[in-house]
Amino acid sequence: MLLINLIAARRAERRKMELIRAILLRSMVGVGGAAAFTAAFMTFNIQVVKSRIEDVNQQTAMLQDTVTRVEALQARMSALQPRVATLLRAQNATNRWRAVLQEISVSLPEKTWITSFASQAGEGDSFTITGQSISQKEVGKAMMSLGTQPYIKEVSLQYTQTAGGDAKGVTFALTGALQPTEPTKEKADDK
Repeated sequence: MLLINLIAARRAERRKMELIRAILLRSMVGVGGAAAFTAAFMTFNIQVVKSRIEDVNQQTAMLQDTVTRVEALQARMSALQPRVATLLRAQNATNRWRAVLQEISVSLPEKTWITSFASQAGEGDSFTITGQSISQKEVGKAMMSLGTQPYIKEVSLQYTQTAGGDAKGVTFALTGALQPTEPTKEKADDK
């Protein structure tokens, strides 16, 4: 009888061991499956990241051409900047003299004519007008009117000469100095 009890105990122990083995085997298969799933998931994510990196590299390469062109254009603009500045100064000077000539033409009273005009550009831009008028009073009006113009700083009379003989009239010469840059607001507002 003793043997019968040992057989039942051995069977119970064998079943217990088989159950433990089955649990361990299932656990190992589960852990292996989880590891395989994790590895597959990580590999997929790595491939997605590599794909994104490749896309970004392609976009960077495409943008690099644009960046290179922009840098070349900026270098060219920098090289052209002195020329543009020179052209702007020339244009401003031209516009300034155009405005001065307009002011002179507006300032001359009727029956007063310009026979010559000379300009001296430089540190102190100035001009000289020679002309004829019917009287010295008209020459004085011209001087007064020129003195109120925004681009003209001061006007002085060089000479007047009365025509002799049968001819009537006055020959005159006026010298004017220009404002250093743009007209002052005071003179522009007086107008």
